[in-house]
Amino acid sequence: MLLVPVMAFGLYRRVRRTFGRQQVRRGRMIFRMAMLTLVSAVFVLSSPTAVCLGAATAGAALGIGLAVLGLVHTRYERDAKGVFYTGHPWIGLLVTALFLGRLVARFASLSATTAAATSAAGSHDFPMPLPFGTRQITPLTVGIFLVMSSYYVALYAGVLRRARALAATSGAPGAATLAQPVDAPAPEEPAGAL
Repeated sequence: MLLVPVMAFGLYRRVRRTFGRQQVRRGRMIFRMAMLTLVSAVFVLSSPTAVCLGAATAGAALGIGLAVLGLVHTRYERDAKGVFYTGHPWIGLLVTALFLGRLVARFASLSATTAAATSAAGSHDFPMPLPFGTRQITPLTVGIFLVMSSYYVALYAGVLRRARALAATSGAPGAATLAQPVDAPAPEEPAGAL
């Protein structure tokens, strides 16, 4: 039961970060990329069937494609406090909602299986073991998790790459400020200026 509020809080933070300006925090992003890659590898290796590998490949490809699309629409800014980015909110929300929907469906499926196993035993007083001996990682779950994880790994890698390039141009003429996003065109020079 303690896991439910922790997961709810984590999802709340994820959705909140999907909307609005965020500071680039290199260490946190690298840590998240490493953790998502590790968990993805565990998911794929725990069910190495051809169907799961196909779902993982399709999910990773879709996630990377969404990340590339999201990076095209991401705005970058630099001010005295550091480099900030504002991602495309609807792509991030779509990926999070897809994962959350699969998580809810999976819990509902497990709940129904547990209820059926309990009623088949004929007694609700005798504790029945949960049906965790059955296959828990389905190809759909692997594919959707890989969409989410590859999206965030690719998005964070792109944001870090762009932030590094932006930091390298600090102090350069036409460098981005809070008033001028990086993706905005540079101001034109007057025709008579040399």
